[in-house]
Amino acid sequence: DPDTLIAGGAMSDEHALQHAPFEACQRSGEQIHPAYICYESGLASDKSSAGAIYSAVRACFAELGVLRYPDTDSAVEETVGRDWEHFEITDVFKLDSRGYEWINGFGSQNFQVLPPGAAFGRRLEPLEELIAPTGRDSYLIFPKGKAFWIPGWPLGWLARKLVPEEL
Repeated sequence: DPDTLIAGGAMSDEHALQHAPFEACQRSGEQIHPAYICYESGLASDKSSAGAIYSAVRACFAELGVLRYPDTDSAVEETVGRDWEHFEITDVFKLDSRGYEWINGFGSQNFQVLPPGAAFGRRLEPLEELIAPTGRDSYLIFPKGKAFWIPGWPLGWLARKLVPEEL
């Protein structure tokens, strides 16, 4: 989320990006860049992936040389060689005075694929459909159910999947 569209700088990864103590690293006399990790695992209440997340972070640290690997004392199954998908947030849409409704079966799940040009939502007065960008699939990120709608706050975000050349 390089443009801080998710929470305007309030999410942990956005906050770290904006507040990492780079100046303190420069004062040490060494050119050390600060580091931070934000691992998104999906639904916040779903802890079923905790073991895999732990293993992935350990594998990352091992690859960076921060941690010895493998840890033969670890009871957690290591998940080395996992294929990763990378996404970039491209847009945020918010609830305003016009109202809103999800359409065409969209808005019910995270990372829902939006084909190019698909209508996924509708503002009510005046009527205006929200259309996915053309060119390639988009992904609906963190769509909010009606119980979480607050005027001026996000209803959801759009993202695009990065291809290897973009990483």
